Amino acid sequence: MLSYGTHTLELTRVALVIRKVELERSEGPRSTSLLASDGEDEEGLEELEFGPLLVEVALDGEVDRVFSAVLPEGSYREVELEIHKPSSGDAWDQAFLQAHPEFAGVSIRVEGTFGGAAFVSTQNLDAEQEYELDPPLVVGPDAEPVNLTLRVDLATWFARADGSLVDPRTAGSGGAGYEVMKENIKRSFHAFEDDDCDGEHDRD
Repeated sequence: MLSYGTHTLELTRVALVIRKVELERSEGPRSTSLLASDGEDEEGLEELEFGPLLVEVALDGEVDRVFSAVLPEGSYREVELEIHKPSSGDAWDQAFLQAHPEFAGVSIRVEGTFGGAAFVSTQNLDAEQEYELDPPLVVGPDAEPVNLTLRVDLATWFARADGSLVDPRTAGSGGAGYEVMKENIKRSFHAFEDDDCDGEHDRD
C-alpha cells in the first residue's frame, strides 16, 4: 500500500506481457534467448522457442519470476527483454489472446483501489529493455541450468519526482499520468543470477 497526503493506493493485481528474454555475451555480440518471440534463426542467437508470456508480478515481496535455462559456456554481461503489446494480427499472439483476451493491445494491466475507489489501469507500452549483469554471469564447461530472477519495483511505478502519487485512473494511453508511469515502469526492472531462487542476487 502506498500513501501520499490523503491519497492511498492499494494494488490487487499487476500483470505484464513479455515476449523474449535474451542474454548477451561479454566477449561479443552473440546472445542466447531464454524466451524467444519467434522461431526464426538470427545470426549468433540460440533460442528456446516460446510465444508471449504473462507474468503476474508478486505483490508480497516474494520472487517475481524465475527463468531457467542451460546456457553455452561463456560469460554473459547483459539481459535484454521486451515488454510486449499483443496484437490479433500477429500469428504468435493469437493463441495467447485466446487465453487472455483482456490483453488485446495491452502490455500491462494494473488493478486496485485509489482513495478507496476501484480502478483498472492499462498500458500499451511496447519496449525493448537492456539491463547490465553486474558481475557478469559466468557459465562453466559442465553447465547446469542457470536461474535468472526478474524483479519489478512496483513502489516506483506511481511515484512522481516530488513524492506525490500518479492517479492510476489517468495512467492509461493519452492520460495525464501516462508518460510518468511509462518511464517509471521502464526503470523498475532488475534481472540477476539467482540459482537458489530466493529472490536475492547470488553475490549477496
